[in-house]
Amino acid sequence: MSNWFDPATPPTQHKGFPRTVLAYDPVADKWETMDEMPFSLVTTTTVGWQGRVVIPGGEAKPGIRSTQAWAVRMTNAPD
Repeated sequence: MSNWFDPATPPTQHKGFPRTVLAYDPVADKWETMDEMPFSLVTTTTVGWQGRVVIPGGEAKPGIRSTQAWAVRMTNAPD
């Protein structure tokens, strides 16, 4: 079992969350692996803004919060 989701792993030994970027296809009702992020964050959301996807803050490991905001320009996103 990978310890990124093992509740028995103490937070001090947690290796962090996966950096995998997933996309959901509602027609096929399945998730597809798209790429990897240079960082991993959970307990956050994404917001579309001016052709970008913005990721405000989040949690890198249990109890470790990030104050950074990331923005990624989408190549096929509408403005």
